[in-house]
Amino acid sequence: MKKAILMLAAAVMMTTAFTACSDYEDEPLAPPVTKDPSDGDGGKEPDENIGKPASDRFLYYGDAQIAPFIFQGDNTYTLSLEMDSSWGCLVRTSDTAWSAGTKYGAVAGKNNLEYGKPLALRASSASYDPSNILLPWMEPLMYHSHFWTPAFADIDYGAAASCENSPAFAAICNAAKKWIDMGVDGLRLDGAKHIYHDASSDENPTFWGKFYDELNGYHKSKGREGNFYLVGEVYDDYAAAAPYLKGLPSIFEFAFWYRLEWAFKQSAGCYFANDLKTYRDGYAAIRPDYIISTKLTNHDEDRVKSLLGGSEDKAKLAGAVLLTASGSPYIYYGEELGYVGIKNGKGDEYVRNPMKWGDNTTTTFIKQAESGMNAVKDASVQDGDESSILNVYRKFSQLRNTCPALAHGKMTPHPDFSGKSEYLPVAAWYMEAEGQKMMVVHNFTTKESKLTVNDNVTATAATLGDVTVTTAEGGKTELSMKGYSSWVALLDGGTAVGEWDGEKRADVSYQLLIYSFADSDGDGTGDFNGITAKLDYLDKLGVSALWLSPAHPASSYHGYDVLDYEALNEVYGTEADFRKLIDEAHRHGIKIYMDWVINHTSVAHPWFLDLLSSADSPYCDYYVTSKEPEQDIAAGRIPMIANEGKSGYDAGQWFQTVRNTGNDGARKLKFTLKWGTAPTLTVEETDAIDQQL
Repeated sequence: MKKAILMLAAAVMMTTAFTACSDYEDEPLAPPVTKDPSDGDGGKEPDENIGKPASDRFLYYGDAQIAPFIFQGDNTYTLSLEMDSSWGCLVRTSDTAWSAGTKYGAVAGKNNLEYGKPLALRASSASYDPSNILLPWMEPLMYHSHFWTPAFADIDYGAAASCENSPAFAAICNAAKKWIDMGVDGLRLDGAKHIYHDASSDENPTFWGKFYDELNGYHKSKGREGNFYLVGEVYDDYAAAAPYLKGLPSIFEFAFWYRLEWAFKQSAGCYFANDLKTYRDGYAAIRPDYIISTKLTNHDEDRVKSLLGGSEDKAKLAGAVLLTASGSPYIYYGEELGYVGIKNGKGDEYVRNPMKWGDNTTTTFIKQAESGMNAVKDASVQDGDESSILNVYRKFSQLRNTCPALAHGKMTPHPDFSGKSEYLPVAAWYMEAEGQKMMVVHNFTTKESKLTVNDNVTATAATLGDVTVTTAEGGKTELSMKGYSSWVALLDGGTAVGEWDGEKRADVSYQLLIYSFADSDGDGTGDFNGITAKLDYLDKLGVSALWLSPAHPASSYHGYDVLDYEALNEVYGTEADFRKLIDEAHRHGIKIYMDWVINHTSVAHPWFLDLLSSADSPYCDYYVTSKEPEQDIAAGRIPMIANEGKSGYDAGQWFQTVRNTGNDGARKLKFTLKWGTAPTLTVEETDAIDQQL
């Protein structure tokens, strides 16, 4: 059954306003043979063609079906056929081309055919795209998509204050409980600031608080240890992201990378620890038990090494900083191999390349890649090279898992170096926990930095790059740090750091894209069994949790337009395969986090398709829809956008679809097309079918 990665349901085209799409759009456009109504004869066809199919008058309907009209004389054409169409129809003057002037629809809002009443048609042009012609049993409906794409339909949870009472909330929570029962340890929440339209209001944190309480309560009712883990993607800087900790136990700290990238660009590390302290103090004021999930970049951002000018030394230092600062760090797969990739309008695929294993588990599904990816050495090669970026990540991750101070310690800026311009390139801080105190120093420049450390240094725990450590008079320590180097030391008589014993003391998470990570069966696409086979690799990296990309059936390869929250994409494997992955990961001390996308579903989701079939569908309350969205928003009738009032209306986030009221399948219809300078289309029901198609 495992053929293509994901199926794009035909219903997507049927339920959205893709009026310009067809099976022919990628084929060469033949010059249309069209009689222009503005010609002197009004495009009149010669009488000898009466009773013959027209060569330039067609009805387009259904799933890319097209049928010629029959010329009846006097600029009149008819077509009698049995037809069904979930989106309506169009009149075309070419059966191959979609160029300007070849497509005829109607004016939006005036595009409903009524039995026996002529409907005025409008031609397409370079600046105007007419709307689909709706059949008599259809009613226009608009749906909201916060991500400005007709492929997504936003879910409606009602007012935030009572969202737990909405049917969609119950359905989403029930789906999540299935995976909790299977052993999933947490969820990564996609687009956490886009459940409600106003990202700066209390609505989204309120929603997430109720969602967390529901799932955490269920998690505990099953006898699971600790709290259920939720981490929100609030793609924003510190000030905008921090308030989400009112509802969530953890959020990603995008500000971590923003400040770190700035430090590299300015060769200025002395402010970094102070900035992080400001953020941490702010988080604690909102939620004392917060978990801040640090990261460099992820699947939506350009690759770290590319952003750092392709420098391997900078990429190594970035990894060392991530793994020696406070927080719960996430490593984006391939980061530890020095991956490169810039989207730059080319597409997300450029930052989602296959994991280079150097064996037959390497996937082939995504083929787009920066030329620099050729120079990235396979994991199998880097494994044996002590100086490789892979072994830098391993060293600092294993050190973090060895030392409580690094694993979950409090981070304090070093008073002698932080914020002082004379030490501009240097970032220095303490990490303290369980009676252990450590000092961390990083050099953010190509130049050598020399420091005198007044602390009571017990021993060097780890270095990166060229670092010379000498003891000076009075017990002081002299550091000579070459470009892009790091020094981590034990202070105040702490027990010397030994080899890592394999225990997972730190929260080091790893983000992977299932389709790009490891292929177990040779079909070119990654899968659950492929991940299971690579758990030893992740174990050696010191990983304690895996964030998996969306695992559900979806309408696109990336999975962020879900078709079924309670199923798994069969391309990735079976439920038994997934359960095996969870069980084996747990045996390695690795938790499993699923990507949870509940701002929207695919427009091909069964819930959405059902609401289009009837105004009485039980799923009408599951989505943000309206016949007149601008007026409804202004009047506060759409709770998901009510907080913004009239200013919340954005025409680019509303897309037209149709609801088929009382549609009982194919109907026998007769269409009459009156041509000329003002063409019209009329429809009637009929028992006589002149043309069998």
